Amino acid sequence: YFSLQLDESTDISEVAQLCVFVRMVFGDFMVKEEFVKLLPLLERTRGEDIFNVFLKFVKDCNLPLSKLVAITTDGAPSITGRNNGFLALCAKEESFPSVLSYDCIIHQEALCAKVLKFDQAMNVVTRVVNYIRSSSTCHRLFRNLLNVSDTEHGDIIFHADIRWLSRGKALERFLCLLDEVRDFLKSSFKHDKCSECFSKETELKLWIAHLNRNSLSHFPHMKSVVENLNSCEYDLPSFAQHLEALVTEFGNRLSHFTSSEPGTIFISNPFATVDVSELGGEVCEIFGKYNIEELEMENLNFQKDISLKSSFATYSNFWTLMDRNKYPMIHSIALKIYFSFGSTYLCEVAFSSTSIIKNKYRSCLTDSHFDDALRAACSSCTPDFRQLAANMQCQISH
Repeated sequence: YFSLQLDESTDISEVAQLCVFVRMVFGDFMVKEEFVKLLPLLERTRGEDIFNVFLKFVKDCNLPLSKLVAITTDGAPSITGRNNGFLALCAKEESFPSVLSYDCIIHQEALCAKVLKFDQAMNVVTRVVNYIRSSSTCHRLFRNLLNVSDTEHGDIIFHADIRWLSRGKALERFLCLLDEVRDFLKSSFKHDKCSECFSKETELKLWIAHLNRNSLSHFPHMKSVVENLNSCEYDLPSFAQHLEALVTEFGNRLSHFTSSEPGTIFISNPFATVDVSELGGEVCEIFGKYNIEELEMENLNFQKDISLKSSFATYSNFWTLMDRNKYPMIHSIALKIYFSFGSTYLCEVAFSSTSIIKNKYRSCLTDSHFDDALRAACSSCTPDFRQLAANMQCQISH
């Protein structure tokens, strides 16, 4: 079995590139991740365009799709669209098996944060930052002010929507330099205000309850701003509505992880007290192709295996000890869960390499040469340079 990681980006010559990585787990549970291919999208980047390019690659390489378990992407609409997204088209294609699909967990906070409508704060911060950095004179004077004030940071930063968590970092830096920004703007006829809210799903409900009690214990930046308001009125429970919207968005975007949670928990701690029939139904619903009665009986025998129980607490690579002939279905399920990518990190690293390989001085690289150069940069395999050199034909002088 194997799983794939896909992400799309545009290079310096304005050609969209689809980066593909594979994750393989062998019978002994040894994991290997490898760069597969850089597929150029020469026209549009719609879901059907990505699907057609990928399907052609699959057919040219005879990729065994029957062994594909999961696909991890960045959650872009062209990939996850319900009707014409890449994953939807894969589900309609007969040659594709039923696979698990995940959105990159690294992207989740940035994507979910888009539902928070704090434009009244972000717009002001953006205008102030742009004012300071738009003029070389203003920017130079502001940095001189920071040097005189002996602040922790030497400059204010822009934010970019395409970069992960950039907005939160820009707001945090702005708040750290708030006093200096205020002093600088007083001499430049401007004024400002700022607010920040960013969190993780597991803590959101607790934070909502605290906000409803007018508690800011989890929002130190906001607390410092509120303390400076003196007797001004403010409505903290109203911010809880934004967090509730964020909880809903997290639930929608993390639904794929939630659906596979029973299997993941079982693999992490297979001998925990579980309802065998309930677990069998949940696992069959996720992966299918298993006889639920046989799986339940196999799991029951597995739970009673004394030798495996004693090894689980002391042996780190527990699943390598299991006899795949004795427990074939459980072994298969464990392999499938190990196959899945949790993020598109490898694709993002590859795109960082593409900006160096294909730059303004080397913008005319062909697609084939670009793919070869990226493979050399990202692959974990070490080339046999002696063999490669021996296969080259020497240029004999005339």
